[in-house]
Order: sequence, then C-alpha cells, then structure tokens
Amino acid sequence: MDIKKVTMHSLEKLFEDILDKKVTQANVLWCGVRIQVSKYGQTTSQRVADLYKRRRSAGECILCGEKVRKINKVTGKKYRLCDYHREKIDHK
Repeated sequence: MDIKKVTMHSLEKLFEDILDKKVTQANVLWCGVRIQVSKYGQTTSQRVADLYKRRRSAGECILCGEKVRKINKVTGKKYRLCDYHREKIDHK
C-alpha cells in the first residue's frame, strides 16, 4: 500500500470514514508523520485475502494493482493479472 500525502481536510475525511467503517486500511503521511490504519489482530493470510478480493473486484492486477484491460473470453470477466504479470507468470 502506497503512502499518500494528505491535507488537513482529507485527514478529517479519513477519520470520518474510519468511524463510519467505510475504510479498513490506509497509509497516509501528514506533516512528516505516517499514519497507518489496519485491522487489529488480523493474520497475514486474512490481510492478503482481503487485498486479493479488493483488487479483483476493482478490476486491478492482484500483484501490482494496475488496471486490467483484457477480458477472459471463456468466463467473460477481466483477467486477475495485468499483461506484464500474465506474460511473466501464466505463460511460462
């Protein structure tokens, strides 16, 4: 997860989203201080599974987060990997 610089207004919005449980993970930089938001007590495999689901549902590559553009002809859904990772992993 990349660190994003935020303003005071967007930091307030982030806290509101956390209280409303709209955001479960965030990594932001404010005035030189890194603020990391994540679920407490979650195992690594649960975090990876959540990341996989979130990226898959958003149409992003599950490894790098880049938008996937090609659609699988058999299933009619977008591939789970971008062109680079499909070439590197799936087509060995």
